Amino acid sequence: MRIVAGRLVCHRPHGTNLVDPATRADHEEMHVDSDGDRNARIRSQYNSLLTEARSKIESSSRTKRIWRYAHYALGVPAASLAAVSGLTALSSTAGRIPAAILSLTASVIVAVSIFLRCDEKASVAGQKKDAWRVLEADVRFALANNDDVDDLSREMRSLLDRRERIFAHDFAGSMTQPPTARRA
Repeated sequence: MRIVAGRLVCHRPHGTNLVDPATRADHEEMHVDSDGDRNARIRSQYNSLLTEARSKIESSSRTKRIWRYAHYALGVPAASLAAVSGLTALSSTAGRIPAAILSLTASVIVAVSIFLRCDEKASVAGQKKDAWRVLEADVRFALANNDDVDDLSREMRSLLDRRERIFAHDFAGSMTQPPTARRA
């Protein structure tokens, strides 16, 4: 005996029947119930993946907004202070010390902005949000268009692989595999 595709399989010589014909209907009914249970489990996994995708979309959107705000919150004051320090330095020789202080402050803000890489992090968060949206749409598509448990199972493997690619920041690879529709 061994387990294949979640079912216990018994190898027996050709022509032997391990099921009593009187109880065959009961066994077939149990098989249908196990497929129903399997279908329910797979659909539950799909719903969990859908919930996770929605949560990650929201989280990525929030992260993108934070980093975008930080990019402008650091960039605008740095540019303004640099402009004011340049004008102060050019206006008179007495303004050299305030101009130097303003210039140093602007350079510190620019250094912090470069160190944090706010624009890059906002871009990555946006790409991650887009990848989660594509995955969410594909999960919905798979649920709506696949009734066969085996098709859903195969599609789930593909979707979980794409989920792992999103976590690994492989956004191009996570959005290249379209979902498969049920074949008639």
